[in-house]
This record gives sequence, C-alpha cells and structure tokens, in this order.
Amino acid sequence: MLSQVTARKKGKYTCRCVTTANGSSSVCNQSFPTITSRTVHMLEVHRLVPCAKESCGQGFASVDEVYKHMKHAHSHLCCGGCTFYSHVPNIVVKHRLAHHANEITPTERARYECPKCHTLHYDLHGHFATAHTELLAPSERSKYWCEACRKYVPQLSKHQREVHTDQFVCPLASCHAKFSKESAVSAHLRNRHSIIAAEHELVMNIVRMVHSKNADSPLTLAVGRPGPEAHMEHSPLSTTRSEEPSHGMSPFQSSSDLVGDSYDSDDEAAIIHPNAIPLQVFGKLV
Repeated sequence: MLSQVTARKKGKYTCRCVTTANGSSSVCNQSFPTITSRTVHMLEVHRLVPCAKESCGQGFASVDEVYKHMKHAHSHLCCGGCTFYSHVPNIVVKHRLAHHANEITPTERARYECPKCHTLHYDLHGHFATAHTELLAPSERSKYWCEACRKYVPQLSKHQREVHTDQFVCPLASCHAKFSKESAVSAHLRNRHSIIAAEHELVMNIVRMVHSKNADSPLTLAVGRPGPEAHMEHSPLSTTRSEEPSHGMSPFQSSSDLVGDSYDSDDEAAIIHPNAIPLQVFGKLV
C-alpha cells in the first residue's frame, strides 16, 4: 500500500509538452513530484511556458499563447476584461472586483456589493467588520473580534498569526511565506521549493535560528546542487557573506517574471533554478 501511495505522489504532475523528433511528434509524459520541478523541466528542456492550471501540464511558446489556451480551455481562470489569468479562481474574482467593477454580472454584484457604501468586496463580512460593524450579525461578531487589540479585524486568524504569533518564515530570497508551525514551513520547503533531503536540515536550522531571534548579523546562504563545472568532491552546500550567488550558482527567479503579474506570497508558486536556491537570512551560522 505504501509503495502505491508513493508511486501516485511521484506521478502527481505530468509534463504534456509536445516534442518533435525525426519528423514525428510525441507527448513528453514525464512525471514530477512537485509543480516546481515540472515547471523547471518545461522551461529548461522544452523552452516552453507552462499553462497556469496545475493539472494541465501543457507548454506554449509565449505568454500570449498561454493566455489564448487559458481562454479556450480554462476560461474560469481568466479575466474577461484583460489578459490577466491565475491558477486560483478566487484570485481572478478579486482581480475583476478591483479592476473591472463595471463588468461584473448582477449576480456577482448582489454577492459582493456593500449595501451601505455600495463598494465591492470579495470578503463582504470582513468589510463590515472594519467599516460597518452594525451590519454584522451578533453571532458573527466574535469571528472578527481580536481580544488582544480590542478591535474588529477583517481576517482574524491571519491577524493573530501575523501580529500575535512568533512565525516561522521561509528563508528563500523573494519568498515571504510565513507559517505558525515548524512542520508547515518544512513541508513548504519540500513541496514548493523542492529542497532535497541533503539540504533540508541545514535550511531548517536557519529557519529555527531566525525564529528563536538568536541571529545578530546578515548572512546569505546559497543552497543547491553544484553547477556542471563543479568537481564531484565539492560539497553541494556553500555559504558566503556576499549578496551575489557563489560561482556556479544561478539567482532565484520568480514566476511573476514569466507571466508579468504579481501575486501575494500566499498565492504565488515560486520557480527555482535547479542549480541553486539563494537564501537570505539574518544571523550567522553557529
């Protein structure tokens, strides 16, 4: 049973890029354990931009081609008023409310419009909590009341996690994800950034050090596999006090560089160069 579960996990993300060789075409069909590893494969092996829908797996020659495909095959993930698209439907709804309010449907307006100030909000009750408390039902008010601050907040769990909890922070450059549990950031490093087992404990030591506030000076840590010019006897882990990546390492690249749009750190899936993962932490190795 365990081997079957492992096999399913390994084949979770499949590359469906079309390759051409000797005049014939075929589908790649190579499987990867994480979305990041599949994205790196598609960018570096096939030189194609991946479809934003995680289960799709197809690649295209340009962002414009991706958008055309998204409009045809995954229209619920596209904005009808511009070329914006996302792998998360809720992000598309938030985008439309913020940038295309005049194009939303009557059904959407009835769902997201504030009856008092007539502004549009994805989280209408959260808006009530901060602007029109009297519109909140008595049974709803406890869901938005912060006892420590003595005020209403739109997202109580997120507020308590970010303001009243010492958080575990992902130390990768350009990734600002925060977690309330050490196990959560550990899973994030494995699943989102494809940190390999040999490097995982080193990175987690950095996370613990920053969380415990024992750090007292800036440090840049480059973690990754050695480049093709590196010798086999060299360690895959190296540290440097410089902001620049060490020789043989490539800088971190965000997915926003590919699609031209930026998202919150909660929504963005990072793209990691396989030869290096630069980390920026505040502290020193002990």
